[in-house]
Amino acid sequence: MTGPGVTWGMPAFAPLYGAGEEQVTLDWLTVEYATTPEIVGSVLPAPLRAPASPAVMLWFARFKDPAFSRADGTSERRPSYTQAGVCVTCEHPRLGQAGESGAYAVETFIPGLNYGIFGREAFGLPKKQVRQVVVERAGDAVTAGVVMADGAPLLDVTGTAGRSGPESAVPSWISPHFTLKLVPRADGPGYDVSRLVRIPFDVTPLAPASGGEAELTFHPRDSDPVHLLRPVSTPTLSWGSVRLAIRYGVYLEHCDRFPVLGRPSW
Repeated sequence: MTGPGVTWGMPAFAPLYGAGEEQVTLDWLTVEYATTPEIVGSVLPAPLRAPASPAVMLWFARFKDPAFSRADGTSERRPSYTQAGVCVTCEHPRLGQAGESGAYAVETFIPGLNYGIFGREAFGLPKKQVRQVVVERAGDAVTAGVVMADGAPLLDVTGTAGRSGPESAVPSWISPHFTLKLVPRADGPGYDVSRLVRIPFDVTPLAPASGGEAELTFHPRDSDPVHLLRPVSTPTLSWGSVRLAIRYGVYLEHCDRFPVLGRPSW
């Protein structure tokens, strides 16, 4: 058999993955803080816009034996891995009578060569290969961080998850998740695909979260300027175990205008 009914992976001769819905159990750390509409608006592609009181979420997670269920009834499992990301609250003004609120994925960081392929190639999740994602808890002490591929740190988090937290370590506004899927042209500058994608994230807490305040350190770099998403409130953290299901997405508008703030360093 050949064709799209078998696999959507690349390369065609020996695919790296099969597209499917992901279900996975995670140890999840959220670091959340308030910022300004101007800051959030500076990273959003049109037509997404910043809400009146926007928030930033830095997340760090251990993905435990993720499974991908495909439409043909088969499934694929991947080894456990760590991942981190940055997203902001946003609004889509043309979804529903009053618009729709959700999260926009700014950047996602993942160690290893092949773990990020499905989310990036299918959904446009902005995954970058890094050297290390740290997410650890020893007693109530929490540490997290991202070390980029060149060995330099991007951000570090320390804190204490010593008090009762929210029902879930994952804030409800993570879903729907909006991404910008960009596929560069083969014959020059520009993109063959430049589409906004809406992805449903279904999160089920497996136990009540614990929380506290976080100390956040950004290490500014031109290639990944996440330090521009500066806080205007004290960052808080939530730690817990959750079950995450990522369903197939829906294509929305073509995007002709989107901000580019980072520059490749090498």
